[in-house]
Amino acid sequence: MISSPSPPVARGPLVAWHRRAGGQLETVGGWEICTSHPETAGLVLAEHNVVLDWSHRSVIELGGPRTGELVQGLVGSDVAVCRMGAGRAGIVCRLTPGRAIVFGNVGPQVLADPAAVDVTGGWATIVLAGPDAINILSLLTSADLRTRSMPVAAIRQGPIAGINTLLCHFAGHWELHACPDSVLSLWEALLDAGDAYRLQAVGAERLGDVVTVGGGDGGDGEDGGDGGEADR
Repeated sequence: MISSPSPPVARGPLVAWHRRAGGQLETVGGWEICTSHPETAGLVLAEHNVVLDWSHRSVIELGGPRTGELVQGLVGSDVAVCRMGAGRAGIVCRLTPGRAIVFGNVGPQVLADPAAVDVTGGWATIVLAGPDAINILSLLTSADLRTRSMPVAAIRQGPIAGINTLLCHFAGHWELHACPDSVLSLWEALLDAGDAYRLQAVGAERLGDVVTVGGGDGGDGEDGGDGGEADR
C-alpha cells in the first residue's frame, strides 16, 4: 500500500537557530515554527525584554493605482504614506501612494485582485518588546526613534545593524520586517545588543502576550499615545 505524500512544510529562516537554542519546534498551519523556549516558559513578559520570531506570518503586497482603494477596503479609511493602519486583515503598511504591504490574512476576494500578490515567506518578521526595546534598537541604528520623531503607528524603512529593515512602531512593541536571507544576522544583532538588557527569545505561543492592544512605548519618557490605528 502506497501512503499519501505528506503536505510540504515551510520553514522560516530562523528555525535552525531555534533548534540549536533548544526551542520546541512544531508544525502549525503548514509551517515549522518555534512554539516555545523552555528557559523563558514562565517569564513575566511585561517585566522583561523579549524577541520573537514571526516569520510564518501571511504577507500580501498591494501595488498600482488601486492601492488606495484596496487599503480603504481593508482598514475602513485611507492610510497615509509612512504610516500603518489596523483592519480586519491585520496591519497595512503604506510605503508609497502606489504600494502597501499587508501583514495578515486578506481573504480570497483581495487575493483574487490583480493588484495583490502573496509574498508570504518573502518577508521575515521579528517582534521586539519590553521596557528597554527602544534602547536596544538605538544601539543598532542612527535613526531617531523617539516618539516625537517616530510616533506610534509610524513606519520607517532603512538600515538596522546594516540590514535594510521595515520598522513599525506599535504602542507596546516594535516589529522589524526584513529579507529572509538577512534576518538571521538581524536577529543575532538584536540579541547581542540586548545582552546588557537581558533580552531573551520567546516562542510563538507567547505571541498573544507580546502583541497586545495598548501599552506605552514612549521610550524617551513621552506619551506613546493611545495606539490609534496601530493598536491590535
